[in-house]
Amino acid sequence: MNKKWIVGIGLVIALGALWGVRSAGGSEVEASQPTLKEVAVSKGDIVIDFVGDGNVDREIANFAFPVAGEIESLPVQVGDLLDAGSVIASLKTGDLEAEIVAKELELESAQLSFDLQVQNQANSLTNYTYNKDDKYTKYMEAKLAYEQKSAIPDAYSQQEIDQAKATMDTALSAYENHVATAYSDGELELRQKEIAVEKARQNLLDLESQRADRVLVAKESLRIVSVGYQPGDTVSANEVVVLAELVQAPVVVVKVSEDEIVETHVGQKVYVELEAIPGSRLDGQVEKVNRVPTMDNNGIVSYEVSIRLVKEDPSILDGMTAVANFVIAEATDVLVIPNAAVDKVESIQVVHLVQPDGTTKPWEIRTGLTDGKEVEVLVGLEADDVIQYETR
Repeated sequence: MNKKWIVGIGLVIALGALWGVRSAGGSEVEASQPTLKEVAVSKGDIVIDFVGDGNVDREIANFAFPVAGEIESLPVQVGDLLDAGSVIASLKTGDLEAEIVAKELELESAQLSFDLQVQNQANSLTNYTYNKDDKYTKYMEAKLAYEQKSAIPDAYSQQEIDQAKATMDTALSAYENHVATAYSDGELELRQKEIAVEKARQNLLDLESQRADRVLVAKESLRIVSVGYQPGDTVSANEVVVLAELVQAPVVVVKVSEDEIVETHVGQKVYVELEAIPGSRLDGQVEKVNRVPTMDNNGIVSYEVSIRLVKEDPSILDGMTAVANFVIAEATDVLVIPNAAVDKVESIQVVHLVQPDGTTKPWEIRTGLTDGKEVEVLVGLEADDVIQYETR
């Protein structure tokens, strides 16, 4: 171990004077003679904190049907754990299921009619395009024949030329009439059938919504804390049937004074002790600081601080009384000794280290964090070293 002897003559004299003064003063001092105490250097924690009182505030969910009815199923009891998606309770649906089946068939029929209209339109367009191209081809062939005959009138009679022109004019007229009147896109009829599908779908959704109103389902993990009814009972709309708490690390709500709220921030480490669970020391951290103050009848201002515990524990019940230790500074698993064991001589921190022969020697150390009772040793001592100091 790398220890440092204090060998300065002045320091030794000062230490002797310090211990000498403690034993001087005649009979009056002797009446309060100090006691020498030995303590071994050990590992421990130093925590600087402030304390606040509060209560556990678990998030409780109320489950109620939005409609009145007779309870058909209630497969839960107090203490049950439910996964997300589990059915908590259901009401009788009466003729609703048959109505839903009928609306499903109506939707299917409307969809088939719409799909058929779409196919008919596609076929109609194909036929129209084919006929248009065919009539245009016939017109171009008639036009070419007329132009050829009219270009060499000596080779054809006037009757043949007139006949060729008449054939061309007839083909052109047939083409133009087809373009103008032969194709109807059927958009109006298609839109009407589309509306019919939308209406049938909405009717089905309305009934499915009514069915969903008759079933209570867990949206997240829950623990049942109260069941107020049983199958066969009739309940009114919005009447609470089941109470359940969320299965998650609970929150502790503490009132912090205005003097200490400045030392509080989100993410701050907190140790929580529950009066109902002796010896509990639960890790948590500040989740929320309410900036809106409250004032009691004595005019004392405080702020609500929400602490989220790190772990879930089903034994922690809503409303339990809690004491929260808000950590301002902390040193864990460090060497610690009593504050009273440290003397300061000419700005040097000193302890009296017990030697193997039972004597003590002044020993220089350097300390760190202190909570007022114990102090962290940074340099100069090792675990199991023994030091001696005066107590009264």
